[in-house]
Amino acid sequence: MSKEDPVTDPAKTDDQAQARMGRRSKVEPYKEKVLDWIKGEPGIQSIAIVERLREEGYDGGKSAVYDFVRKHRPPKQPDGIVRFESVPGEFAQHDFGQIVVEYQDGTRERIRFFASQLRYSRTVRVRVVPDETVETICYSVFEAYDYFGGMPLIGVFDNSRTIVTKRDGKKITCVGDCLNPEQSAGRHRWP
Repeated sequence: MSKEDPVTDPAKTDDQAQARMGRRSKVEPYKEKVLDWIKGEPGIQSIAIVERLREEGYDGGKSAVYDFVRKHRPPKQPDGIVRFESVPGEFAQHDFGQIVVEYQDGTRERIRFFASQLRYSRTVRVRVVPDETVETICYSVFEAYDYFGGMPLIGVFDNSRTIVTKRDGKKITCVGDCLNPEQSAGRHRWP
């Protein structure tokens, strides 16, 4: 027969030890109300709980309330969005952007650019472009792939008006065959 103490839950042991140390928290008399509020409104902000407690007569600091709420709030549920990392060569993302630049003489100019990024390495290629046409997309994508040293398995485009030509609920119609360089060779003029 062993003379050792039975194994206990370390979280309970820590809570019991902490409960015996120092003075009692000013939140303690309001513990049940706070737990009810958290249970009834899982997304309630801690500052709202502090305000409700003040209406109930709480005269302590907000840090004690924040600590109590953090320990007793249920964990957040996943938002349904799956974030993932890719493998080298899997895909690149492409999108247009623009910025307004103000020069020292006070004049302003809108500058358009096309950005391409490899998902895995985060290598970025940005090109100043004259417009947001299909022809510009084609040349910019080819130049990006040349810069990257090859073409990934998938090229992902954002919700650009140039690419998405029609919507019907969740069904999206996109520009077809835009990556055929022979169709537009010699017609594109860079600034």
